[in-house]
Amino acid sequence: MGDGSMRDASVVVALDADGLVALLSADFPAHGGEYLFLPGGRREHGESTLDCARRELREEAGVTARQWRQLGSHAITLTSQARVHIYEARDLTLGAQELTQTEQDFKLTWWPMAEALQVVHDGRFLLPAGPLPADPIPDLVKNSQFEISGLVKTGNDERERGTRRAAPLRIDGRRGDWTDIEALWLAGDLRDDDFEDRFIDDIIVADIGEGTDGWEFSGDSYAVELR
Repeated sequence: MGDGSMRDASVVVALDADGLVALLSADFPAHGGEYLFLPGGRREHGESTLDCARRELREEAGVTARQWRQLGSHAITLTSQARVHIYEARDLTLGAQELTQTEQDFKLTWWPMAEALQVVHDGRFLLPAGPLPADPIPDLVKNSQFEISGLVKTGNDERERGTRRAAPLRIDGRRGDWTDIEALWLAGDLRDDDFEDRFIDDIIVADIGEGTDGWEFSGDSYAVELR
């Protein structure tokens, strides 16, 4: 554990019997395309950095290892004590990936070390496991009026909002309680599903109540405007 709000992370250099290194690839729109990266991520509560490395390698790459060696660790920022711990894994067994909903595009490939280092040199490598501290949610967001367009259901009332027949669902962010959302955001723990649940409970319900029987957002996509 780092400074109490940021958790340490582990990344894994997994080498097979031929000396090939396991790299994952995925599309990162914020960086303009597909990038390569090592298996890894933040450690869970009560987990050692080695346990974290074992779990991340198994989940993201579908790989288990019998031999482990810690290569070192490094800090990501000057403002957090959290560190990224780097492990080498050998004597590998391949299995199925255990990907979350947000990791479905993770593709596993094996690279000669020289070519992997060239990827780094070419700027096509990312280190997404780092415990980067997030900035607080801006007051502009928390104090906004939210207009949500898409399929919204409460009780038996289900309709497509933001159309000629039904106005967007309008929510006053100033009346919500952002405490838990911001705490998860700052800790790097705010996943999509968590945000949706928290936004419904802490922002929507705080502003306009429970509706007929709670609120459901089961559509494929939504548009949200801040005013």
